[in-house]
Amino acid sequence: MDIVDVAKVARNFGKNKQTDPNWDETKKADINGDEKINIVDIATVARYFGRGCYFL
Repeated sequence: MDIVDVAKVARNFGKNKQTDPNWDETKKADINGDEKINIVDIATVARYFGRGCYFL
């Protein structure tokens, strides 16, 4: 995870599958797969920041 991943999650923060017409692209920032971009996704990026990760 790096700054690009942080930016991807931050840019999409608050979006979800039900309300985002571009979800096919947005879902790349949904780290935990719960169909919404929220604090859990940010916390996961923070936890793995600087390490290899296969979420995004």
